[in-house]
Amino acid sequence: MLLREVYLAACGNCWRSVAHWCTIRRSFLMNRQQALIPFTGSKSGTCSTILSHEGKTIFVTTHYMDEVERCTEVGFIESGRLLAKASPRALKSSFRARLLEIDVEPLMPALVRLRDLPELLGVSLRSGSLRLYAQEPEKLMARWRENWPFPDLRLLGERWVEPDMEDVFTAYSQGYDGVLKKSAS
Repeated sequence: MLLREVYLAACGNCWRSVAHWCTIRRSFLMNRQQALIPFTGSKSGTCSTILSHEGKTIFVTTHYMDEVERCTEVGFIESGRLLAKASPRALKSSFRARLLEIDVEPLMPALVRLRDLPELLGVSLRSGSLRLYAQEPEKLMARWRENWPFPDLRLLGERWVEPDMEDVFTAYSQGYDGVLKKSAS
């Protein structure tokens, strides 16, 4: 299983070296004297808003992509390597392919079967639906509309979805380069 390390700067242009980031293992507030103060818990959203307006840079590590949405700049690091760094909006717009979400029954057998398809980079379970990562999702869906290849699975619906930060993390950490623009990072 991949260990997520998400480092965020909430304000200012205060990015440090990857080596510096790797020393940060919990959420911290960095004050003007460069001291690190533990910064965790349910009060972090309120505190970070107040402190960011005071011109302080806040570094946060999290496994929760909804927290990432509130930051002004995001960096994804895996094994000491910076995978991407930009605003949440820019990272979400780094997708070159639309994301396809399907409703299918039975769900879990479909998840397993779809993951074996060579034309799919990946499949994830999202709120009872399957999110598909494919280089050419429009062509894939057109073929499936003509001839659904799984007689034991029922395709109930499809929709195109905008990527969220969970999709961004998945694409960068799993190496789904086929859905990302070449110049993104």
